[in-house]
Amino acid sequence: MILNAINDVTSLIKDLPIYVKITSLFTLLPIYIFKDSIGALIKKIPITKLNLFKEKEPIIKIKEVIKYKEKTYDFQKLMYHDFFISLKQVPIKVQQIDFTNDKPINHVKRKMMLLLIEYKMIYIDSNFKDLIKQNDLSNLSAQEFKYEVVTTIQKLINEYNNKAVDEFLQMGISKEHSWFFVDSYESYRTTVIESFVERLESICISVRYTNNYERLQAMFEVLTVAVDIIPRDVKSLYLIINGKFDKYIKR
Repeated sequence: MILNAINDVTSLIKDLPIYVKITSLFTLLPIYIFKDSIGALIKKIPITKLNLFKEKEPIIKIKEVIKYKEKTYDFQKLMYHDFFISLKQVPIKVQQIDFTNDKPINHVKRKMMLLLIEYKMIYIDSNFKDLIKQNDLSNLSAQEFKYEVVTTIQKLINEYNNKAVDEFLQMGISKEHSWFFVDSYESYRTTVIESFVERLESICISVRYTNNYERLQAMFEVLTVAVDIIPRDVKSLYLIINGKFDKYIKR
């Protein structure tokens, strides 16, 4: 058997240089002679030690990283969005508005407008920050997310309107005229609100946004524009509201 093995190996390397022949003879010959024993030993090695599935590990790790990032999206960073900066700037801009328009200023109506806008900005700020703080916000479906945003908007509108009416009543404004004032403002802004709700619907169903962080960020971009035009709307509404509040000037 050994002689046959030597002959087989010799025939394979006969055309090689002499030094290669000698090296190959002493390297390949033992492997060939004991090939059955070596094969038996390899079969006894546990399959897990061979790392046959090692190539799948990177795929598994990538999936784990992606899953981890999705769960830890830092919504708190949205607290510093320009939207919240605009909310703080609007009351200041409204105070600087010239309401004269060639007529004497109705200081009662002006004060009512300033109070309404101040409370509007306060409650928008607090409610949307509460929305950001929700622990499960990243796990909501698009429809659930939309529900939370719409609910937040409805809640903050009721809150700032009720707060403003309470302040108006303390100023001596009748309940009827107080609600007329806030309702006039909401009616004037109806188009803006409806446009935002339509945009909200678009953001929630768009494949462009893959998670609620991106959806909320996009909504804040739209809301920032809506907030920035409030000073312009305030002056227009001030001029539109009729003379119901003239009688309160001399009180």
